[in-house]
Amino acid sequence: MSKADLVRTLCTELLADRQHLHAINAILSAQRQAILTYAQADLDQLNQQLMQHYRQLHQHARQRMAGLQQLGLPAAPQGMTQLLAGLPEAARHPLQSAWQEITEQLQQCQQTNHHNRQLIEMQYDILQNSLPVSGEGPSWLYQPGQHA
Repeated sequence: MSKADLVRTLCTELLADRQHLHAINAILSAQRQAILTYAQADLDQLNQQLMQHYRQLHQHARQRMAGLQQLGLPAAPQGMTQLLAGLPEAARHPLQSAWQEITEQLQQCQQTNHHNRQLIEMQYDILQNSLPVSGEGPSWLYQPGQHA
């Protein structure tokens, strides 16, 4: 693959990743609603969708690191910044904006995912506290075989 083709591929995947992250944010928001309403079937479907997007992002990240290395750039965010800075002006500005947006989207995804995890943990704690631990106290009402 020529250097120009490699750069074009990296830029195309960058734009695709931006779309994946928009989709992930929407799915994480829907996931939050499904968590709040205990919609397990919806959660299962949303988790499958998330995994598809995560796999694609992971594949692009691996390809981006390999491509940057082939171009003699660091396989890190700084390498992508250097690559974008070297593009012609017409392509540079929209791609730099996309790169910045990706950074912001990633942070938003992480925050939303963290909040969703907290909701699940809270639901788990509530469930654990509602289940009987022993035959003591009011929890005996929920133990099978223990009737008055």
